Amino acid sequence: MARLTTSLVAGYNTYGFDESGNFPEIGRINKEDLPGDDFWLGGEVVRKMPEAERKALQTKGVRLYENPQKLLADLAGEFLK
Repeated sequence: MARLTTSLVAGYNTYGFDESGNFPEIGRINKEDLPGDDFWLGGEVVRKMPEAERKALQTKGVRLYENPQKLLADLAGEFLK
């Protein structure tokens, strides 16, 4: 999980994983808390994500990648624009 934002602080638990391997911070992504279009998610979290959750996050503007290397390349490109 990465956040590309103008905010001076992350605003969420940047490690984020709990002892069960879940990432509860994802539930905070909404227009009232953390804006979806700031977030880039990739890797196993996305690969294991139910399709309904994927669609809900994409609707909020979150960018999802099964391949974390592709996520980082695209994130760097967006940052360097």
